[in-house]
Amino acid sequence: MTMLNKSATKKIIAEATARGELGNLVYYVDMQLPRDLRPTPDAATMPATDPPGQLPVVSLAPDPEAAYHYAHLLQALIESANKNRGIVFSIELTTLDILHNLGYVWYTWGDMPHEVDVMCPTCGAINRGLPGTVHCCTEKLPAYAGTYSGQWWGGL
Repeated sequence: MTMLNKSATKKIIAEATARGELGNLVYYVDMQLPRDLRPTPDAATMPATDPPGQLPVVSLAPDPEAAYHYAHLLQALIESANKNRGIVFSIELTTLDILHNLGYVWYTWGDMPHEVDVMCPTCGAINRGLPGTVHCCTEKLPAYAGTYSGQWWGGL
């Protein structure tokens, strides 16, 4: 997948819109890796996955301008999780066909529930779980989804 300048991106979006194929275009976050983080010497750039192995994408349909802003939010979240590592992040444009042909596992960002850290209100243990659930050791307790009650915050 290659990096495009703004005029090339606008041209691709206009052509896809004219053909009725805007839904096939997606933004993703790309990483330019420092030498010490590259899995192989020639892997200077690669898509940023979250969770590992799964590529979040932002569909351009129905509103490419809004999609660009959502892609910037995604980029900011990934950057904040990788501070001081020397990685340079950028938003790139591709098609779902290319992702499929390259074998990427992808999902539309915002549609897939992510695991988050949740704190048990009883013992204070921190566990991983889907938003809206609280786990205490092995028993499941009532959820505190979307509220801040001192035990769990629904965040993003």
